Amino acid sequence: MFRTAILISTCTWGCLAVESEYSCTDKKKCCYYPCDKISLSADQSQFDQIANCGFKCTDGLVPDLNGVVHTQLYFMRDYYYADHNPYFYDNVNGAMKIEGSNKNMFDRCFNQCFPGETLNPTALPTPKGPTPAPTPQRPTPAPNSCLLECGEAQCAKDIPRFLFAGQSNMEGHTEEAKPGLFQELVDTLTSKESKTVKINKMEGSIMLAQASTEGSSKAEAKRMYRLRKIIKKKNFKKPHKKVVCSWTDPLYRSTKLDCERPVSPTACGDNYGPELMFAHVFPKKKSPLKKKRIGIIKVASGGTEIYKHWMKSNNGEDENFWQTMEDAITASKGSIKAFVWFQGENDSFAAWNKENYLENLTTFIGDVRREIHKSSSNFESPADVPVIIVELGNWIYLGIDEAVINAQRAFVKNTKNTALVNSGVNENPEKRLSKFYHFNAASQLIIGDRVAKAMAKLLNEV
Repeated sequence: MFRTAILISTCTWGCLAVESEYSCTDKKKCCYYPCDKISLSADQSQFDQIANCGFKCTDGLVPDLNGVVHTQLYFMRDYYYADHNPYFYDNVNGAMKIEGSNKNMFDRCFNQCFPGETLNPTALPTPKGPTPAPTPQRPTPAPNSCLLECGEAQCAKDIPRFLFAGQSNMEGHTEEAKPGLFQELVDTLTSKESKTVKINKMEGSIMLAQASTEGSSKAEAKRMYRLRKIIKKKNFKKPHKKVVCSWTDPLYRSTKLDCERPVSPTACGDNYGPELMFAHVFPKKKSPLKKKRIGIIKVASGGTEIYKHWMKSNNGEDENFWQTMEDAITASKGSIKAFVWFQGENDSFAAWNKENYLENLTTFIGDVRREIHKSSSNFESPADVPVIIVELGNWIYLGIDEAVINAQRAFVKNTKNTALVNSGVNENPEKRLSKFYHFNAASQLIIGDRVAKAMAKLLNEV
């Protein structure tokens, strides 16, 4: 083997040029990264690319042995996460083109970077969950005393709010499946063409989005047409006059929660998640909050697992976000009326995560409900806090594993004051939504509409 130097000279965000040396270059056996460019977590559950700096950010990153730069790169024991998406190591369509019979990059890197050592047995899953090795406690951010309006030093208005949380599909990423699709849909629905022409044009546009099928494109086009009255309004793309939102990504949070701003297609997501259509539909539905000003507090971070990243039992551990959830609830000063949870994709790979998702979800929702109840006088008990679970979509259901979806369904079936929102899974291919891992622009609007309707129904039943 020989040493080779690779120089990155161009990057999508004008990143810094980085030179790195690779001591092992056999693509069929070696770790695809130099050992000084990856870091093993204290519990030995994953390798992190040291310079990870966010989605699309390539500052300081080095390419893999194939010469490809990956953002947000993590090697777990059973799968890896690259460019905001999870993949099994043997996935030939994955972001990394791994050669050789043993494609497990976690194992390769551990054996190369820690020769002669064995994995910490305490990192292996037990019936009660992973037992992490001691890790340095991260500083607890000072909680906000209240939610702030953007550009103002004063507390935001006392209005009813909804807590939205989850991973990348709660964030949005609607431009990934097909850049410009949102504008195409708006242009078509605001045109003076006939119903048939509009549906056909939208179907054609959606069909060009990644992972679309003839059936899903037709279904999405028809459902988009039903939303035409909302989208045709001149203020649909403008900042909403009566609904505000905030989006805090706890992975990049320093000390403060995000401030509140009027909802728009780019205000609180990348570009938007379910909150956009929710903001336009929910206030019009029959519920105790009809026609009232409302707010949406979004706490979301892509590529997260419920046990490691969200659960209260791991509060204080590296990359655990419970503190941000608690701070957001406290800062709301009792204004939260319900909770919406959209997460689970990353738990659909590793066996322990799948087998324990129902138990973890039940515990997590219980903790969130108790925190909301503690902050508010609106509920007699934690069980009175309404909860909506957004079911995972066809990418997981048809291509990965049904375990987490079945857990979500079981939770709602057995838990009072909850509702399940379908995000496109259907046995009939003609009724499905997108199979892309990040829902396209049409699917996200449809899901937001479904969340709004489910929320109104749930509040009417309280």
